[in-house]
Amino acid sequence: MLAAPALESTAPGIVERIAASRYITCFPDSLDHAPFGVERYRDPAVATPSQALPDWWPGADSPLVYLSFGSVAAAFASAAEAYRTAVEQLGSLDVRVLLTLGRDLELGPVPPNVHVEHWVPQADILGHAEAVVCHGGSGTTLGALAYGVPLVISPLFADQPLNAVAVALAGAGAVAAVDEIGAGLERILGDERFRSAAERVAAEMRGLPPAVDFLAA
Repeated sequence: MLAAPALESTAPGIVERIAASRYITCFPDSLDHAPFGVERYRDPAVATPSQALPDWWPGADSPLVYLSFGSVAAAFASAAEAYRTAVEQLGSLDVRVLLTLGRDLELGPVPPNVHVEHWVPQADILGHAEAVVCHGGSGTTLGALAYGVPLVISPLFADQPLNAVAVALAGAGAVAAVDEIGAGLERILGDERFRSAAERVAAEMRGLPPAVDFLAA
């Protein structure tokens, strides 16, 4: 554990106590091969029904792709270019793109197949999406997999690189730089094995016990 020396210098013995504590996670085993005892619970997204979406693309029936870099990335000035690059990449493909920003961000004109919203309930999108393009945050990653939706992940910070690798190793998605998102998405949509792998992860997540079981323990 990278933080072990600093933790021990602050509170001797704390690392051993942490190691002996219960480790509870909603990550399924296929994404989190922990080398120690783990108690897993069902992600709430598994049981969240999807509602109908507005018809933002009248007359279009191409695959729906959800594009999101979460609710934090848009706060950074440097993120604007990542959004613009992603939109440019997906704007040339035969897909319908729903982009949620999470906060105010000036993108300028977007292609006609891209619709931008500040926020849409994730469950309402994922029940209709053929693929998710994101930065690999745990919420979006687990949410997509709970619905059996494969991902293209372009990690930016925090736990995102680890989540991206885990999804790729599970066969449920691909890792791509922002300027390669288009090629990554074409790969995902063109190979049914990614969808099948994501659906296997979804079945694994559905088989986990609800969190209330641990709260009552």
